[in-house]
Amino acid sequence: AALVAMLAPVPWTEGIFFDTRAVPVALAASFAGPFAGAVALLPPIAYRVSIGGSGAFAGVVGLIAAAALGTAVALLLQ
Repeated sequence: AALVAMLAPVPWTEGIFFDTRAVPVALAASFAGPFAGAVALLPPIAYRVSIGGSGAFAGVVGLIAAAALGTAVALLLQ
């Protein structure tokens, strides 16, 4: 789901896109725990690094932050 979200970003205004790739990663981590969050995190990170660009680092950091937040929610709800 995260890879599909990367391929189809939602245009917000001209030149600015709302990126939804972190949502499935955060949901996997929050509903299934840290291991599922890590498993859901690896394919979008690998894809984001492979396509490169100036926003690659920010994209990877955002994905890691989403997984960390989802994991924190999962651990708080236990």
